[in-house]
Amino acid sequence: MWTTNEASNTDVGYWPTAQGMTASTALISSVLVTSHSMSILYVQAGTQYSYYVKSKDAAGNVSQSGTLSFTTLATTTSIYTIQNNLASVGSSLQEL
Repeated sequence: MWTTNEASNTDVGYWPTAQGMTASTALISSVLVTSHSMSILYVQAGTQYSYYVKSKDAAGNVSQSGTLSFTTLATTTSIYTIQNNLASVGSSLQEL
């Protein structure tokens, strides 16, 4: 989870690192909140993904992270939840 000092939307872009950003998928929630997280569905097993998180407040001010990455587990496709610099898999957290 990441926080913003003003209510803002949640935007996560992600892509398989080997394919480059042109293969990116964006997940956007327009609900304005100060505590953010986003689940990424249907990722491939044993694959490194790059991602960014971005938030925009009601006045149009934007804040964006740098590019971060995580690698999925080798044996399964899972739902990953982006929480600041952590990717949550099930009930365990993996630091990125």
